[in-house]
Amino acid sequence: MAKLSPEPIPNYLREAFSEAVQLFSNWNPALSEREVSVNGRPFTMSGVCGLVDGYADPMSDAVVAELTTHLRTSHAALKKQLEKDPSYSTGARCLRRLISDRKADYRYLTNPIGPTKA
Repeated sequence: MAKLSPEPIPNYLREAFSEAVQLFSNWNPALSEREVSVNGRPFTMSGVCGLVDGYADPMSDAVVAELTTHLRTSHAALKKQLEKDPSYSTGARCLRRLISDRKADYRYLTNPIGPTKA
């Protein structure tokens, strides 16, 4: 976890993280991670997580609700943490895990028996 910033999270980062969470909803892991423009520069959804990871400010109820809809039974500990601490830092940890799990699920579905040897 990144060191928490004593400064409040800037609005442009709030908006970027909200957009990243929304983009995750319909992101196909067969494709590259979706990108969000932050001050005119493209950042992947994971990259946006890195930008907000150091902020303890609470996320909006809407962003928390959207993240929660994606958390599965296997994410019980993360869900508890999000309920206890709905900060951007926790949200970033949740979204990173969701992205990682979706990529892993896709890899498994496209190659369930593992790599073949030539």
